[in-house]
Amino acid sequence: KSSAASDVYKRQGGVFSNGNITAETIVQKGDSVSSPDEPTLEGCTFIGWTSIVDNEETLWNFDDSLTSDLKLYALWEENFIFTEVEGGYSVSVKNIPEDGKVEIPGTYKEKPVIAIAENGFFGFSSLTSIVIPDSVTNIGSRVFEGCSSLENMTLPNMSLYLGYYFGASSYSYNSEYVP
Repeated sequence: KSSAASDVYKRQGGVFSNGNITAETIVQKGDSVSSPDEPTLEGCTFIGWTSIVDNEETLWNFDDSLTSDLKLYALWEENFIFTEVEGGYSVSVKNIPEDGKVEIPGTYKEKPVIAIAENGFFGFSSLTSIVIPDSVTNIGSRVFEGCSSLENMTLPNMSLYLGYYFGASSYSYNSEYVP
């Protein structure tokens, strides 16, 4: 009979749905391992589980048999690109989570996020919902152009000509974009 092999999952900064920060399973050598629930990490999208083999990071194939102890690590992709500007940071999107919902953080590296960059979400048709923090005082032009699935938006307390930011070519065309 085969001896047991340990399979340890480390969330690399995320958390599992049960609140734990690690998960461990024991399986018989030669058996395949089931993937645990996906962890979550604010501002990031979970890509998959990775192992380090011969000093190279590779995604783990859960159809493979476990032949020895193995540690798998969560692989993340950041959802935002932050650019330092006077007074804080400007943000644009790099990746939209699978559920289409985005919440822009109010701070980054202990400085406020004060702007959404021009074309910051341009063409991300999978965006369905966005929360913009009160720290944002500047929204660049054409930010949400091409975001055809966007249905819900929480805006900070500010006065803006919103149509221009949804794809109008000038402020005079706002009525085409904002009822």
